[in-house]
Amino acid sequence: MHFIFTILSGIVIGYIIFLTFFGAIPNIKLDILNLKIDIFTKLLEFKILSILICMILGILISYIINKFIIKPLYTAQKTMVIESKNLINQEAIVTQKIFKEQYGKIKYVINGNIFSAPAKSENGEQIDTYTQVKIVRIEKNTFYVKPKNNNIKEKC
Repeated sequence: MHFIFTILSGIVIGYIIFLTFFGAIPNIKLDILNLKIDIFTKLLEFKILSILICMILGILISYIINKFIIKPLYTAQKTMVIESKNLINQEAIVTQKIFKEQYGKIKYVINGNIFSAPAKSENGEQIDTYTQVKIVRIEKNTFYVKPKNNNIKEKC
């Protein structure tokens, strides 16, 4: 079912691009050997051929867009999704001081990508900037952290 939806969405996108690109055909004129040739008039002479060419071009354009734009973007999006359960015990660094019972900010690295998130102390204690912490739990997009034993005093 997903395969059919992918093909249909690609065809629809290709059709829209085709209509956008070739929508100006009645206004396009070719100047060959100083003879003005109206493309739209010539296409009307070969109605079936022009419809067939339009269909083939529409399908070809939709295939190209689907293969080289939509699928790579969809794949990239799937690799960026990280489940919150995989972030538990992940190391992070406090980038904005966490005051007692208040929010701060942390950053962490997953697969070479740097993410930041709002954070609170697990114990309600204050955690200074540049302190290395571990993510203990995540609730409603708030990361609860606790400090590790060693601190980093240099800027990240």
